[in-house]
Amino acid sequence: MKLGMDFIIYSSLLLSTLLPLYIFRQKIIKFLYKPSDFETFLTELKKYTNNNHAYIDFDYSIVEKTKDEENPKARQILIVENMLMQFTEFEINISTQNSVGKDLLWQTYDTDSFPNKEKLPKDWLRRKETVLKRDNYKCSRCGLKIGINDSQVYVIRDIHNGGTYHFENLLTVCTDCNRILKAEDISKVIKSLNITDALMHKVTG
Repeated sequence: MKLGMDFIIYSSLLLSTLLPLYIFRQKIIKFLYKPSDFETFLTELKKYTNNNHAYIDFDYSIVEKTKDEENPKARQILIVENMLMQFTEFEINISTQNSVGKDLLWQTYDTDSFPNKEKLPKDWLRRKETVLKRDNYKCSRCGLKIGINDSQVYVIRDIHNGGTYHFENLLTVCTDCNRILKAEDISKVIKSLNITDALMHKVTG
């Protein structure tokens, strides 16, 4: 009985000594096998583009092409710049869009669809909300999820070229894609894009 009690006491003392060592060892292992800053950067970058701009199939071959870059931060910036180039240069076939069900139309819809000088239709907000719903609350160009306050309506056939405000001629886009589609010189708008800030914040170091 005495031997059994001694055994229990010694075992308890031994465990209380080894437990902190085990915990410390686990922390050391996690530290030693912690992903590098670059791997973390790349994972976060891919997660962001996949979750926010799913309509664009980004090409990550730039990662391999920049493997000889010795400065990790410089390499990350080169990759981000390439992603931004792909985003701005991405082209979609902008053609006549689907209309909406007749039950969603209103009495003055057709009449107000035709331009009146330089003014937007008086029911513009209603049109914007209806088009946004038709486009599943996503940017039709990049796939970004958007709401009424951060969405834009792109007029496919310009009003000055005979376009109208019928739903078939309207497209829901995010702020970034709207700027890109309307830009005469894309290089001048890249710095002001929301995606530019978002991707640059992924750069570590």
